[in-house]
Amino acid sequence: LVPDVGMWPDDDTYGFGAHSPEDLDRLVGFNRYIDRVAVGVGQGANHAFGHGGPGEFNARVVENSCSEKILEYESGAKARVCYEPHFYHLFDLPVKTMEDLKHITLPDPDAPERWQGFRSDVAYLKDKGEYTVGWVNGFFSACHYFFCDFQELLINMVVSPELVSALLQMVGEWNLRAA
Repeated sequence: LVPDVGMWPDDDTYGFGAHSPEDLDRLVGFNRYIDRVAVGVGQGANHAFGHGGPGEFNARVVENSCSEKILEYESGAKARVCYEPHFYHLFDLPVKTMEDLKHITLPDPDAPERWQGFRSDVAYLKDKGEYTVGWVNGFFSACHYFFCDFQELLINMVVSPELVSALLQMVGEWNLRAA
């Protein structure tokens, strides 16, 4: 069973709007059921796994079938999400060289549409007695999820440390602005 509601927008947008009160009430119920103390906020947040939302690079659906979805992240990287059996594979990661890094255009973390509904989601959940969390990308993990294959990132730590340093700097500055 693959839920579509709230996970990926189906209209080819990144979907940064507010959650519905019904969705937020389900999150509160889920948290109470598993005895979790905080709810991730912001459209696109994956509440079960603790990722996503406007403070992370998000995905839009570029292909959709009954057996898989192809997502494209704001970084340009793509992911294939297969359903049965479940499999997640990143591909088309955009950074292999310093020249590639120069051509990356990140989304504006301050764009108002990115944060649409964030404040109201926080207020609603706090009124229900929940603690709220807004996530940002992991400094290191964002590099190998959204920009560079993991093994290439590790190799580049030795053979091209200036590339890794520049990539970490780019992701880190974006994260600090988003935070």
